Amino acid sequence: MGRIRRKASDPARARFFLLAPLLFVLVAAFLVLPGSPASSVVRIEFSPPYAVYVRLAYTSPFVPDGRSGFAVFDMEAAFRKIQFTRSAVPAAGPGGNFSLAQPDSGGTSFQAHGKGSLSDFRLNLVDDGTGPKPPRVTEGPKPFEVTLNLAGAVLGPEWDLAQGPVGALKAPEDAGEQVPLVFETSFGFHTLRWEYQNGHAYLENERLIFLIPWNKLMAGKDFIFKTPYKGCFEEDDGTWEFRFVPESSLK
Repeated sequence: MGRIRRKASDPARARFFLLAPLLFVLVAAFLVLPGSPASSVVRIEFSPPYAVYVRLAYTSPFVPDGRSGFAVFDMEAAFRKIQFTRSAVPAAGPGGNFSLAQPDSGGTSFQAHGKGSLSDFRLNLVDDGTGPKPPRVTEGPKPFEVTLNLAGAVLGPEWDLAQGPVGALKAPEDAGEQVPLVFETSFGFHTLRWEYQNGHAYLENERLIFLIPWNKLMAGKDFIFKTPYKGCFEEDDGTWEFRFVPESSLK
């Protein structure tokens, strides 16, 4: 049987292997030098998870012009376990710096889902020219779906922040970056329907575009955002209310 012959040690090769760890450290240090492209790390901030409770309540008087509307309207909705994310570098997606996610959303996205219901309502009389008469509810009220979206995902990345949302800064701690959000209902045709002498009607969707300070979301405290309601009729008088509650305080 032939013997396995071992080559004599090569001094140059031995020196290379002894120096290899040192070379690795030097190369790694070079790659993380300030200003090096490899050293640019994108910082990502995560807010605490929030429950978001929404209420829209308004009243409107009877007006004898044939309209069919609400004398009293009160709607409530809730979202659970929404976590907001901010990146120091704007992404190419519609959310820009921001994203949001829920446990069942399959990861970071631009939309959260919730449930809503009508807690109170009363329809105004309808006057079609023959005197005021009460309408008759033919379907509902039923629960409905609601969504909370990043504005860019709904309105497009080029929408105008200055013209779209509501939410003027009221305190110094509200300064800084603002998260543009869109709340929307999905009433469909069956949440509430009613008829009157010359026709029928159904509940139309509501939408609000608004800003929430990123600093408030990062603070992890209960806070409320309010803004006046602007309905279909100038006589509508009411308020939107969004309450952000850290999930940790609900356990």
